[in-house]
Amino acid sequence: MTIEEQNAEAICGRLIALGYAKQNRVRMYGEEFELISNPLVDENGFAVQAVSTRSGEMRLLRIPLSVLRAVTGDAQRSRADAA
Repeated sequence: MTIEEQNAEAICGRLIALGYAKQNRVRMYGEEFELISNPLVDENGFAVQAVSTRSGEMRLLRIPLSVLRAVTGDAQRSRADAA
C-alpha cells in the first residue's frame, strides 16, 4: 500500500468518525441526505453516495473542503506528534 493510499484510508476513517458513514443522515447544501456509502476517493477529493430525503434522488456528494482541511490538519498533527 502506497503512502497516498494510507493517507486516503486514514482520512476516510476520520470522516467516518465525524459522521460521514453509511446509514447516517447529514444535512448538506440545504438538504437532508441519507448516506448509502462510506467516504470514497473521487477525482477531486472525497465524496459519499447519498439519497435525498426530499426527492429520493441518488447523488454523489463531495465532502466540503472545510471539513477535509480540518481532517487533514488533524492527520498532519498526529504524524508530527508521533515523530
